Amino acid sequence: MRTEEIYLSSPEAREQDVESWASRGTLVTLQQQHRHVPGMQRLSLVEGNLLKLERRHRRSALCVYIDLGIVDPVPERERHVPLWCIATVLFSAIGVGLLIWLDSLPVPLTDLQFAGALAAVVGIGFGAGWLGVLRFRRMTVFLSRHGRIPLLRLVEKQPNAVEFRRFLESLCAAAGAAEDRMPADRQRYLALELQEHRRLADACAMGPDAYETAKARILSRH
Repeated sequence: MRTEEIYLSSPEAREQDVESWASRGTLVTLQQQHRHVPGMQRLSLVEGNLLKLERRHRRSALCVYIDLGIVDPVPERERHVPLWCIATVLFSAIGVGLLIWLDSLPVPLTDLQFAGALAAVVGIGFGAGWLGVLRFRRMTVFLSRHGRIPLLRLVEKQPNAVEFRRFLESLCAAAGAAEDRMPADRQRYLALELQEHRRLADACAMGPDAYETAKARILSRH
């Protein structure tokens, strides 16, 4: 197993690291373009326990290397359902209940009017529910080990189940093996992870709020 330590104390060191990372061979690649992913993202697992993240969205482009030593090899799962679909189905159910209640009162509502209103409300609720099913997605999220900040979000079964599973298994195995080359001393490990979070924040791979949250969590473990 290749062992190395990466120090990012100066811009010159960062440039040298990026140049050395770019020369490494690609092991496996996953490309995703989906409504739950901003633009197009291409993930490449490369030699030396590194992950290359390329993302293009409108006129912006991002290319950053992530040291898998700071990535938790056990991902979490997120489920995405549009909130407006849930709200529409809920209000439709309430509307059906109100119509049934009004039908039991001496309200001047003909059978035809009642049937039409009921069909309209049920149709709206069914349509919203169907769109919710179509837009429902499961996401696999990889967090940093101690900062607990999402570093990667993958749409499951995209572009297809076989390719996604192959990349996911390779990524989990590489992230697990990467921990072996991290410093054995806990303080150095945390310091290196904090440096990596800072580098990713400088590269716009994470927002400033996410970085501050990760920084606070890492420092609390010292």
